[in-house]
Amino acid sequence: MLPRIEIPGLASVATWDVLACLALLASYADLVSRARASGVHEHRAAELFLASMVLSVAGGWAGGMLWGPHDAVTATSGLSFLGALVFGAPLVVAVMWLRGGDVMRLMELGTASLALALALMRVGCWANGCCGGRPTELAWAVLQPSPASGAPVASHPVQLVEAVLMLALWRGLDALHGRRPARFVVAAVALVALGSTRFGLEWLRADWRPGGPLPGLSWAQHVCLALAAAGALAWGASVRATPARREPG
Repeated sequence: MLPRIEIPGLASVATWDVLACLALLASYADLVSRARASGVHEHRAAELFLASMVLSVAGGWAGGMLWGPHDAVTATSGLSFLGALVFGAPLVVAVMWLRGGDVMRLMELGTASLALALALMRVGCWANGCCGGRPTELAWAVLQPSPASGAPVASHPVQLVEAVLMLALWRGLDALHGRRPARFVVAAVALVALGSTRFGLEWLRADWRPGGPLPGLSWAQHVCLALAAAGALAWGASVRATPARREPG
C-alpha cells in the first residue's frame, strides 16, 4: 500500500486522488481517440465525458447511501461504482438524448473508457487500503488494513484482481468495437462482464454482508445480477434483430 505520495519539502498528496485524476484523463483521451476513429465529433465525446463525470458522482453517492454502510465513507462497500451505473447511467442517457444525435453509439463508444477508468481507480483503492478483501492464507495475499481494527492483515487482493480484469475488458471491448458489431452488442458485453466480475469478487471482499430478497447474497450482488441480466437480454435482442447473412450461391 502507498496511501500518500510524499515529495519532501514540497507536498504530500493522497495516492487515490492522483490515480483518480489519472483515470479521468486516461479515459477522456481514450474516448476522444475512439470517437475520432469512428467519425464522431470531439465535442460530443466531451459532452458525454462531462455528463458521465458529474452524474456518476451523484449516482455513486445515492448508491452508497442506499446500500452502503451509513458512515463517513459511503463507498466502503464498493457500491458507489454500482450506484453510478444504476442511477447515473440512465441520467447520462437522458441528457445525451436531449442533446440530440445517436445516443446509443455514443454510449457504446464510452464503455471501454469506463473499464479503463475503473482499472486505474481500483489500483488507487489498493494503494489507499480501502475496498479490500477477506483475510486469507493463499499465496496471492497482500497486507491490507483490517476494516475492524486497522491493523495489517494478509487478505485477498480483490482491488488488484479487479484492476487486471478491467484492463482486459478495456482491450476486449476496444477490439470488439473495431469489428463493428450489431447495435447494443458492445454495451451488452460490457454489462455482462462488469456484472459477473463484481458478482464473483464480492465473495472475497471484507465488507461483504448479506442483504436483499435473495438469501446468501449482498445488495451489491443483487445489483450485479440485474446488470448482467440486462446485458444478456440486450445481447439476445440485438442478435435476433440482426438479419442473417446469406451464403453466396
